[in-house]
Amino acid sequence: MIYTLAYLFRKSSLSRAEFSEYYESRHTRLARRVLPEFSHYRRNHVLESTDDAQCPDSFSEFAYDCENKLLETMSILGDERGRELMDDELNFMDKIRNQIYPVAPLGQLAPVVAEYKYVAVVRGDNSAIDSWIEGWLSVDPGVQDTLTYSEVGADGAQQLHWLMAWSNRQLPLQGVQADLIDQGVPVLWCARVDECRGYPQ
Repeated sequence: MIYTLAYLFRKSSLSRAEFSEYYESRHTRLARRVLPEFSHYRRNHVLESTDDAQCPDSFSEFAYDCENKLLETMSILGDERGRELMDDELNFMDKIRNQIYPVAPLGQLAPVVAEYKYVAVVRGDNSAIDSWIEGWLSVDPGVQDTLTYSEVGADGAQQLHWLMAWSNRQLPLQGVQADLIDQGVPVLWCARVDECRGYPQ
């Protein structure tokens, strides 16, 4: 499997709600007609964050079951077949700010049933991931499951990490971040997100 995580930023003329509505009601439906099926596709629309300057408005998780599927997707996006989809991004994204990270997952990608989903972005050595997850469980006993993505650099280094936690408790984000830092987790920012899985029907 090949995994990527995309930071997506909205046009300044749109609210976060307008951005996510356009993404779900139009862009994903257009992508479904143009692109091959992803092995895993999940959009995480940000509802609130502890640092709006750094936090994207949405970030998408993609998985390809083989390199050929990734190359096919890139080929479509680079020629006339993907022109309409790429042009559509200009209608709601600030594309110059978008970023794509090759990542490796630690945990299950399967859907989790929980009321809330949180993300903490962490910079540090990946040898500490287990202790970071333990720290999160200490902060929120309502956690149902966790998943971590780690950036895969050209040299194999993994320095940027996305800790995702599904919980049945709504927590104040600033408090979550402060408590995680107290637990020794080097958090850059936290977000609460609305998760959308797969393509809409």
